Amino acid sequence: EKYVTRAIELAARHSSEDFEEECLSLDGVKLGRAEVGEDGDVPDELLKVLLRIVQGSSLPLSSLANNAIEELAVFTKNPDRLSVESVSSKIKLLAQRKQYLSGHPQLLLRKAKAKLDCFENEDECFMWRWELATIDLLPPKEASKVKKARSLRRKLQSHHKSIINLISSID
Repeated sequence: EKYVTRAIELAARHSSEDFEEECLSLDGVKLGRAEVGEDGDVPDELLKVLLRIVQGSSLPLSSLANNAIEELAVFTKNPDRLSVESVSSKIKLLAQRKQYLSGHPQLLLRKAKAKLDCFENEDECFMWRWELATIDLLPPKEASKVKKARSLRRKLQSHHKSIINLISSID
């Protein structure tokens, strides 16, 4: 009983201070004001901004798209033409949302894993993060930050899986 309790405490530790998120700023981005077409698609000139907004975000797709529209508005002549649908589809092309943790250990022991909506699930216990398909599009300095953060997330994921396996074998 005490081992299970301790293992559950360790598994819930994913929000500790020893985990560092990448924070890509828009400070160094120098762009003119891009023209958004009538179709509302995100212009290619804005991709370097969108990449920085998306990478490492834990937001669900709808919230991330709304946030991106607000941040992209500064770099566009006609921000009212940007639509949530066009920004969402561009995000899906550039990145995927990965689940780094398998959920809360007590819930895993009680019931089988239900199908999750990877785009809209907001449960922190799954540690969702948007990951760019290729980090080659980022400047080298920021690409190294992303690599380090991804490595730490994978390490945390491995630690979490080990603890979940320990809990399962104890029960």
